[in-house]
Amino acid sequence: MADDGWVRIPPPTTRQRLLLAAGVASGLTLFGGSALLHGAPDLAARWLGDSAFVRILAIVTAFALVFAVCYVIVGVRTQPPAVHVERRMFRIGKDEVPFSDLTGAKPESGDDRKPSLRVLRLLTRGGDSCSIVVATQKGMALTPEQSAALVEAVRGSAIAPPYTSDDPTGRFSHVNFPMDLDIPRTLAYIESPPPAPTPRRRRGAAA
Repeated sequence: MADDGWVRIPPPTTRQRLLLAAGVASGLTLFGGSALLHGAPDLAARWLGDSAFVRILAIVTAFALVFAVCYVIVGVRTQPPAVHVERRMFRIGKDEVPFSDLTGAKPESGDDRKPSLRVLRLLTRGGDSCSIVVATQKGMALTPEQSAALVEAVRGSAIAPPYTSDDPTGRFSHVNFPMDLDIPRTLAYIESPPPAPTPRRRRGAAA
C-alpha cells in the first residue's frame, strides 16, 4: 500500500491489451462479414466481386481497422484503478467515486481458448469503467493486498445486473443478462483460482 492509503492495481500489460482487442475485433469482423454476405449478398458481390484475393484482402483490412479502434477503446478502459479502503473510495485514472457508485461488473477475456486469463470489467454509475486482470495462466495476478482491497470495494458496491420492465425485481437477470455479474458472482470471479491449463498431448501418444 502506498503512503497515501491507496492500493494501486496494475493495469493490463500491452500483451493482455492486444489479446483483449484481438478477441473483440475478431468477433466483430466475423459478425459484420457474415451479416453482409447473408443479409445483402448482391451488395457484397458488387463491392467485393468474385475474386477470392479481393475478398480476403477486404477481410484483413476490415480486421485491421476494427482492431485499431478496439485497441484504443481497450486502452481507455484499462486506466489503472486504485482502492482506498478506509475512505471507501475507488479511483479510475484521476476520477474518484465511492464504492457505492460501482454498479456493474462483467467478465472479459480476449481468447476463449485460454480460460485461465480472467479479466474483470467494473463500471460506475457515471459511465466510467476499468478492466482488471485478476488471473492468468501463471495463477492469480493480484497480490493478497490488492485482492483484499478489490474485494472490499465490491462488497461495498451497488453491483447488480440490469433489469427490464418485464422483470422489475431482477429475478431472471442472470438469464436475460448472463454476462452481467452480481456481487456474490463478482467476488467468486475475483477470489476463485483459475483452472489449471490443459496439458498438451504429445504427437504420437497413445489414445
